[in-house]
Amino acid sequence: LSDLPCNVIPPKDYAFLELELKKYAASRGFKNQFVLPDPQESTCYADKLNGFVVEPTGSIQKCCEYIGCKSEEVGSLPDGIVVNNQSLKWLHFDPFSLPQCKKCKILPLCMGGCPARIMNNEKRSMCPTFKYNIVEFLKKYEATKSLTTI
Repeated sequence: LSDLPCNVIPPKDYAFLELELKKYAASRGFKNQFVLPDPQESTCYADKLNGFVVEPTGSIQKCCEYIGCKSEEVGSLPDGIVVNNQSLKWLHFDPFSLPQCKKCKILPLCMGGCPARIMNNEKRSMCPTFKYNIVEFLKKYEATKSLTTI
């Protein structure tokens, strides 16, 4: 995955900043700042049976994070999809088996985050920001909803 520094602002701190920015945007007339997140079936196309990335060379990957990584290929345009360990690991991704997610109340909203980052044991948080500001976010959503139904 990328070597760029990530999470310069920790997600928990960013959640507060994000909420403040949404409030500011709403105060300036920007609409739909407080929209409820939808429950997710999965977090990514890579863990779906027919989700693939086709590279310019014709190589096929399950995830765009692995473009150019020969060891992660799951096939090619001339040869088709190959059922191998690389393709099966994506289909077996199960956020309900992750210790950090198993008991989380918002798991149905995020489904564990990015499977590639989890499979690579990245240490940075995969949690969406609304995990940390959901109560305040829901209060703002309700206030916004009340204003639009008057």
